[in-house]
Amino acid sequence: GSHWVPLPLLPDTDCIVSDIIKHDGRLVICGNFQINGATGIAYLEGGQWNILGPGILGGFSSIHAMAVYQGDLYVGGQISMSGGNAGRDIMRWDGNQFQPVGGGLQRNLGDNSGFSDVRGMEEHNGVLYVGGGFRYAGGVPAFGVAGWDGTQWCGVPGNLSDGPGHLGVGQGGAFYQDTLFVACGYLADGDSVHLAAKFVGTSYSDTCSGPVSVPLIEDPIRTLVRHDASAQELVVSATAHCDVTIVDAVGHVLGRRKGLTVRFSTVGWAPGVYVVHISGQRSQRIVVP
Repeated sequence: GSHWVPLPLLPDTDCIVSDIIKHDGRLVICGNFQINGATGIAYLEGGQWNILGPGILGGFSSIHAMAVYQGDLYVGGQISMSGGNAGRDIMRWDGNQFQPVGGGLQRNLGDNSGFSDVRGMEEHNGVLYVGGGFRYAGGVPAFGVAGWDGTQWCGVPGNLSDGPGHLGVGQGGAFYQDTLFVACGYLADGDSVHLAAKFVGTSYSDTCSGPVSVPLIEDPIRTLVRHDASAQELVVSATAHCDVTIVDAVGHVLGRRKGLTVRFSTVGWAPGVYVVHISGQRSQRIVVP
């Protein structure tokens, strides 16, 4: 509150910290560093830095930006799936493991081995906006900026990923009132700019990927999801302990529970379709009348 004090040293003497954020009551950093052979992301606890999960896998993978969205920690950068990471350029930490984010990001459609990255993330009106050197998000065109609403990717109109200096896109971004400002190169959607631009369109959603669900996986766990109208409860029963997350139609997380049988009160829920995610492996849609 009055002067700077040092934090515990990282064991890697040749390190770079790219971003820092508070999540789940802990300080989290990302960047180019190594702790006990694992790299990329760490949290401060007990006076020392500890790798979060397995870290970031693959020699060419690294994290450049982080954001907390719908209670989970999102990490973005140049993240390769071939190295063993769960997602392509962006992942979500659910408290236990990293999860993919709707098919991830690509420079060229269908190419999961080429170079693309995330350099900035900003939440606005319930949507996480991501900027970087990519042209596709969830398989739909998104030239440098895309929005993730927890269920689907939507491309933001315009082109910030091509032209001179395009590698500077998404270095930072922020909303002032309802206008998005970004750091970029020297060309923004065909107009000459000088390293910064603002969005002047009428809508931040262009082509969208459609709701993303997790495919069913054949394993010993069996689940039953039902809505008990008389008790106004959503009941999830399983043959093994599961982590259950309920998400509404626009991607807002309504609740999380663990157990063999978990119950969610539906009092006050709007009529419509809800998605039940179970242990990050499967999902099921259910209609609440």
